[in-house]
Amino acid sequence: MKPYKVVWVKNSSGAWRHKYEHVLIAEKILGKPLPKGAVVHHVNGDGRDNRPENLVICQNQAYHLLLHMRAEAYDACGRADWRRCGYCEKYEPQENMYNDRGTVFYHASCKSAWVRNKRWQKRGPPQTGPYAKLFRETRSTLTASARKQPLP
Repeated sequence: MKPYKVVWVKNSSGAWRHKYEHVLIAEKILGKPLPKGAVVHHVNGDGRDNRPENLVICQNQAYHLLLHMRAEAYDACGRADWRRCGYCEKYEPQENMYNDRGTVFYHASCKSAWVRNKRWQKRGPPQTGPYAKLFRETRSTLTASARKQPLP
């Protein structure tokens, strides 16, 4: 991403200060300074493309991040309303996922596998019980896939 264009302007007290060009253009179109907390979004993602049709004024940073999240989902899977799992990074409808931390969505199976692996890293793998077989299968699968990887 290219850096934003910066313009030097005089403020109300006559002092010079820098301001981003896209903010000045958005304020000119709006006819007044941007409201407190407002953010200017570049539709095509190019921070140096300051054409008025490429700028959207977002009421706050949360809405701005929502636009980016939806654009990323659309680019990845063709569906702006789908969400990415925070563990396996696959996209699915929001109804098939869980959300307990704001914007992070996840599959229940992905989170439980992650928690299980963290526990195994701390305490070591299980020696008996239902997870011992699962650990051996997972380890052998990972080892086999690592052998298939060409060396750099």
